[in-house]
Amino acid sequence: MCMKKVTVNEFVALVGLPACATQKRFLVPIAKGATPAESLAIYTNTNEYRMDKSGTRIIDPNPFEPVRCKGMLESMELGLTESATALWVKLLQNFESTVKNDRNGKAAEVSGEMASEMIRTRWKFVQMRGVELTMPRKGATHWLVRQPLEGADELCWDALERDACGMWVTEKYLYFVIPVGYRNIIYDLQEENANGIDRGRFFEANAAGYREYCQAEMDRPIYEERVRKDILPELTLKARDVATTYTQLLQDVSPQCFGDTMPLELSFDEDNEDFIYGGEPERLTVRTMEKFTELLKQLQQQVNEFMTRSRRAEGFRELLRDVDKPITIEDYYGVLDQTASSCFNKTIKVELRETDAVITVFRGNSIKEQSIFGYTTPTGASDFNAKLEKLGLKEKETDYDLYEEKGAKHIIRNLLFGLAKA
Repeated sequence: MCMKKVTVNEFVALVGLPACATQKRFLVPIAKGATPAESLAIYTNTNEYRMDKSGTRIIDPNPFEPVRCKGMLESMELGLTESATALWVKLLQNFESTVKNDRNGKAAEVSGEMASEMIRTRWKFVQMRGVELTMPRKGATHWLVRQPLEGADELCWDALERDACGMWVTEKYLYFVIPVGYRNIIYDLQEENANGIDRGRFFEANAAGYREYCQAEMDRPIYEERVRKDILPELTLKARDVATTYTQLLQDVSPQCFGDTMPLELSFDEDNEDFIYGGEPERLTVRTMEKFTELLKQLQQQVNEFMTRSRRAEGFRELLRDVDKPITIEDYYGVLDQTASSCFNKTIKVELRETDAVITVFRGNSIKEQSIFGYTTPTGASDFNAKLEKLGLKEKETDYDLYEEKGAKHIIRNLLFGLAKA
């Protein structure tokens, strides 16, 4: 692992957003207004990131990934939905603007194509109103909130237009900047003067718990990296075992186990210390180890449930193996499949479905009769066998034990009758 100044392309691959580079950080244009002063850009606080062993891929977490903190969004009392997110930021000098908040002033969501066009037309990126990503306990003064507009019917637009430091409405999202700890409440000037509590102190008191929690969440990757170094040999062995077991399960079970959705393939790249899941690398850490261990458990459970259901159908398969007539068999579990042509315009099809067996008799293209037998029904297998015999698909079984029992009773009865007469 090493730290290095990364390229724009490497950074874009990490965050999934268009970006421009400055000497010491990256600028990500978010919302484009009529002028740069009416637009929004987010800056990182560095352009140096941790790389993998080969020095080709960033292994630091995405700095634009918001930290979820229970209650934080609700505490703003702005009618935000669960899909809203917030980033911890501080305002840059070019953020000051006299542009009025207006919910009807539409801005454009900046895509990669639009960013390229902005570069070609020499758009003044540095004049866009800027905020910088920072840590909750290290200079964060504001929250940058993104709220999807779809389903956001309870937004307090009046409070946002009144109190937000900046607000941008695009086709899909609302972005706004408010002080850390903001709450939408009515302020009584006389009450504030009497208690000596101004808005800033009130907001900060509201933010204290959120600062601690979110800072701890942001510090966790650093702690995990230290732990990772200490237990890497053990972690590597476990990762190799998980990936091998996962792959073996996929190979040993028929595709019917997974229906229409096949699980993604999982392998382990020991040289680069990466899990490869669905073709995408994920760095080996304690967290990803837990993630893929749990994924393996879920796969094992799915396979076990499939095999249990398949075993319930095995008794029905055994009965079908004794059938000496041409019939069509469709086995959900892929064990016993065969196709037969019709005979005398009559076709019999047996389906071993997921939870039951179905015998269908066709006359031409129409169904003449159909019978269903549950795998877990007490008489399901015997009823199924009786139906096969009735249709003439197999020889009727002779219950010799029953005949022997009846014969023995007959002999005993005659003997007793003879003794009585004597």
